[in-house]
Amino acid sequence: MPMLNGIEATRQILADSPGVKVIALSMHSDSLFVLNMLKAGASGYLLKDCALEELVKAIRCVVDQKTYLSPGISDVVIKDFVS
Repeated sequence: MPMLNGIEATRQILADSPGVKVIALSMHSDSLFVLNMLKAGASGYLLKDCALEELVKAIRCVVDQKTYLSPGISDVVIKDFVS
């Protein structure tokens, strides 16, 4: 996104429409970026190279009022949190 990053876009979307659910689809796997997206209000986070089945799983999870992190992302976030 040339004019806005995903974190700020998420903040703006949720400020305008609090009932909307945002799932980030990103190339960034850095735990700080993921955590900032979640702090901004994202309900899920996937890497852009994920399979279609994983995207569908994430959507279903978020519709069920849960947070979804792709397995590779959750591993990075947990390792960072523990250390």
